[in-house]
This record gives sequence, structure tokens and C-alpha cells, in this order.
Amino acid sequence: MMNMTSIRTIAVRFLGLSALLGGVLLLAAQSSAKPAAADAGCTTSCTVEVEFRSVVFPKLDDCTWGAPCDTYEQSIQAYGSFAATTWKSGVFGAIKKLKMAGWGDQPSFCPSSGVSWTDGSIGRASCFRNMGNQVGEFDPPYYLSQTFLCTASSNTVCNGGFAKNNNRVRLTVKPGEMIFLSTLIYDYDSGSSDDVVCNASKPLGPFTAQQLASLNLNDGMSMAFNGDGACSVYFTVKHLN
Repeated sequence: MMNMTSIRTIAVRFLGLSALLGGVLLLAAQSSAKPAAADAGCTTSCTVEVEFRSVVFPKLDDCTWGAPCDTYEQSIQAYGSFAATTWKSGVFGAIKKLKMAGWGDQPSFCPSSGVSWTDGSIGRASCFRNMGNQVGEFDPPYYLSQTFLCTASSNTVCNGGFAKNNNRVRLTVKPGEMIFLSTLIYDYDSGSSDDVVCNASKPLGPFTAQQLASLNLNDGMSMAFNGDGACSVYFTVKHLN
């Protein structure tokens, strides 16, 4: 039969072994958690959200009667798209696109001049947008969250329905890749070819894993006056996860 001294010795040894095993298990758990931390740091890839925020037209030239007209009378019947993709070594990734109005055409029930930017009828989402140039610093921009846009696989085909507050796309970006943003907006002309009033693009990067993990950028892209229009498009690019 064991005496009390033997029992105490065995208990101390058991507790010491338990503590050792607990330490080993803790180290194993910490080691297995490292890949998740690496993913959060974008070492493999991460999700980046692009928000196309607003459009401004500092200058337009679209006089209906072909004669010089007042700055305040300049307006266009606009349609177009906003796109984001990745790029590395000459290869583009999947293109995420948002489409505004019908491409080069609108339903017969639409007003010939198009509808207002903030028109609330989903039934008229395919109509051209009637837009004017911004005159003065207090003339507000066209906020893309306030008009109907659809996600699209091309300039002509929507993947989903038109909706407001639909001005964001998401990209999967890997370290070493660039992000490439672009905007193309036309002014519809019934008697001649449509005019390009905004053809702007912006390359960003390339990004390291550390830069992707902390990405939160507000920027813009612009097109100088080309005889028909000048534009600026403002956007936000940020890391999500």
C-alpha cells in the first residue's frame, strides 16, 4: 500500500505532465492559426471593393442647332459603363462591369432627351440619362448611387436587374497585380455617330501583400476636352478581407 509521500509524488508528476501537454497543445493551436493570419494579410489574395462614386463634366459641346450656345444649355443623352479588373504581365483578370442605360439605343417609350439622373422609375432604367456640364464649384456632381445601374458581362448585356446604390464591384487581387479602372460614356446623336464624352482610365499598383491588406484609396480619373466633352470620375478602392 502506498504511503502519503508516494501519493503526493505521483500527483506532482501528473500535474507537471499535464502542464507540459497543455503547453504543447497551445503551441500546436497557435501554429495551426498562422495560415488564417496570413490570409488576412493578403499573402495569397484578398477581396478589394471598388466604388465608383461620382461623375462630373467640366465641359460639354452639344448644341442642338449646331450653333454656339450658352454654357448652361449644354446637355447630353448619356449611356455608358464603368469597369474594374486586375492586370499582371500582360494578362487581365475577370472584368467587373456596371452598365448605365441601354447601349446605343433606348426603348421607344423613353423621352427623346432621356430621363433625369435621379429618375425613380425602374421601368425607365434603360432610358438615356439627361446630363449637363457642371458650371462652377458649387454645381453638384452626378452621384452614381443615385441612378440605376446593372452589373454586366458586356456593354450590351446586364447580368442582373437595374438598381440604385449598385455602384460597387469586387475584385480578387493577388500580390504583384495591378488594378485597372475605366469609364466609357457616350452622348447619343440620332443624326450622326454618337460622341465620346468620357473615356477615362486609371492603373493602380502593382501592390504588395502588405499594401493590399491596408488598401483604402480615394482617387479619380479624367479625360481632357476632346471636342465633345471633358470628364472626371471619382472612386474609392479598399480592402475588404
